[in-house]
Amino acid sequence: MSRPPSTPGSSAWNRVRRKKDYEAGLEIISPYLDALYDQLNEQFFDGELVDVPLWSPDDTVPKFRVEAFSLEYRGLAGCTMDHGVIRLDWSVLTPTRVEPILIHEMVHVLGFKRGAAELAMHGGLFVEELRRLHNLGAGDWARAEAHRYKWQLDNPQKYQEILDDRDPRSTEVPRATPPLAPLKTSRAHFSACLAFTPCQSTARAPGSPHAEK
Repeated sequence: MSRPPSTPGSSAWNRVRRKKDYEAGLEIISPYLDALYDQLNEQFFDGELVDVPLWSPDDTVPKFRVEAFSLEYRGLAGCTMDHGVIRLDWSVLTPTRVEPILIHEMVHVLGFKRGAAELAMHGGLFVEELRRLHNLGAGDWARAEAHRYKWQLDNPQKYQEILDDRDPRSTEVPRATPPLAPLKTSRAHFSACLAFTPCQSTARAPGSPHAEK
């Protein structure tokens, strides 16, 4: 009989998280994250994400939809890969942070499934979806993120100035600060996305990030 998946905050979970062991994460952490994905899919997306296809550059079917991973940019909480797998940074795999970050990435998956660039990226439809999630009870983080991304869309020049002013040697994800932030949330909720241009998967290197948080 297979053992039940470990849960956020448990000793086994924290041990793997501290070591940032990818293979152990697939055994200990991904089963829980996949089960949480299914639960959130039913709760907030009417089960629409159940048939999203998964593929892998080496023609194997990924074992899990959600993986723990060390992401390239410091402060980056999660990203959705072009082969359909969500990757969450080890830093957000805590009892209070994992669910909001996963829901955010699932919105990107929804956009890819519908072929809607403004939903797959941080566009106007993405903002609307965050507001819908807040109204459904996903949490105040969704309202805060909607405010943040709406500010970026309404103030492209100011946001570009923030991007231009950052140290080019830095690997820190650039963040925009609107004049009035309605809530205090974790910095992960306010991580800005580096500008990716939506394109067909055949034009991207396999395994490249489609969208990031």
